[in-house]
Amino acid sequence: MKLSARQTPETKVVIKTIMTTSSSLITCAICLDTFSYPTRLECNHIFCQSCWDDARKCSSTCPLCRNVETGPGTPDSAMLKLVLCIPIQRSCGASISKLNYQAHEKTCASCALSTKHELVSMVKQLVRRVMVVNTTLKKVQRSEKRAREESHRLRDENMQCRKRLRDREMREARLFLRNGKK
Repeated sequence: MKLSARQTPETKVVIKTIMTTSSSLITCAICLDTFSYPTRLECNHIFCQSCWDDARKCSSTCPLCRNVETGPGTPDSAMLKLVLCIPIQRSCGASISKLNYQAHEKTCASCALSTKHELVSMVKQLVRRVMVVNTTLKKVQRSEKRAREESHRLRDENMQCRKRLRDREMREARLFLRNGKK
């Protein structure tokens, strides 16, 4: 399937209609983002291919209408062409389609810098999440150590109680035997 960067007058009308009416027509109901490799199900609902693949791991029903779906869905090339041609507002102020964005990013320092900032922000967010996970892991390990120590203390206390009980029973038995012989 070859996609053209040029928009026909008909495509421009459709794009303008979609942009003015509702962006939900080009939005995946699972990830709530613009379609990425749109896939049409038997019930005619459309999702991103990766979103549908993930959803199928949990259930073989359509996430919207709950119809049982038997297959992986079929690529919707018309929707893909539409999504690739729709202009999206970029950080530099330009309105560029996904189809032309990579070429634009190479020449636009603002968009390249924005992408770099987004990546740095994502890395920082991941580092914070890793720190939270490590802190939680340390708390769990400390709790586990305290539980183990408490378990050993209770086991030792139990053994001492059993020993004292056994010693007392032995003393009482000896005393009984002595008193019984008299």
